[in-house]
Amino acid sequence: MGQVVKLARRRGKIYIGTIENYHLADAHINLFCTTYSPNIPEDAIYADQLAPSFELFLKKKAWLDDKVFKLNYHIFKNEYLEEIKNRRDFRRGLDELEYNIAKGKRIVLFDNCKLGSYCHLFILKDVLKKEGYKVHVISNPSLNQHNSW
Repeated sequence: MGQVVKLARRRGKIYIGTIENYHLADAHINLFCTTYSPNIPEDAIYADQLAPSFELFLKKKAWLDDKVFKLNYHIFKNEYLEEIKNRRDFRRGLDELEYNIAKGKRIVLFDNCKLGSYCHLFILKDVLKKEGYKVHVISNPSLNQHNSW
């Protein structure tokens, strides 16, 4: 008898970008996935349910202010992953993504931070891949650079 292979369910493609490059994806839906921002681009939908909680946002901000975020990134990542598992609003956000992708919508998730691969969207990217989505990071030289924190 042959080996049973579990195949990941393919759900569609999601783009990840920055405030500078999200428009390059030519998406139907632009989701601004940040905890807090006084300025939301006119062509975007504020999607805080896919962002870290306000408490985790404040912790990250303090670490950035103290220039120790990179050292504490593993703590931030683990706490955000724990939130993803336990927050009902996050699950509803994923359900909404799935619904729109099933309707053929191209979706881009973006944030206004300048943390490159240390942005929470790169943690979210791994979660989405495990959920069966194909995730494409929009190329931009600024994604590979980090602020001096």
